[in-house]
Amino acid sequence: MLEGSKNLTYTENTVKILSALNDESREQVEKLAEAYKDCPFIIAHSGMRSDEVRSEVVRVIKKCDNVFADTAMSISHDGAIEWLVSKVGADRVLFGTDIPWYDPGYGIGSVLFARISDADKYKILYENAKGLATRVE
Repeated sequence: MLEGSKNLTYTENTVKILSALNDESREQVEKLAEAYKDCPFIIAHSGMRSDEVRSEVVRVIKKCDNVFADTAMSISHDGAIEWLVSKVGADRVLFGTDIPWYDPGYGIGSVLFARISDADKYKILYENAKGLATRVE
């Protein structure tokens, strides 16, 4: 557990870190991403937040090449996937769900019916995660 954090957990051998990025942890995600440049960080629920927090997520992703967004947006709005891709690019977005709390069909549909190219959908649903998995082998 990070010192002073209730939400971020890691060990020296961690390959991936999942952060629910809230007001308490956003600065820690950025600091850790800068300190551990070989470690990919995934910010969960990247599109379902307030405009202020979504803007902060984008800022951190643009600043740190090892930070990615996921699409687990259990209360997202129409256009959230398009907005996220327009701000950070499909290469930095990973498919995510809120299993077991929500049916994964919602998350899959959010990507499949997003107004983005098929190539971007393929990246989000498969290629980007494969790239991260290959990177850590």
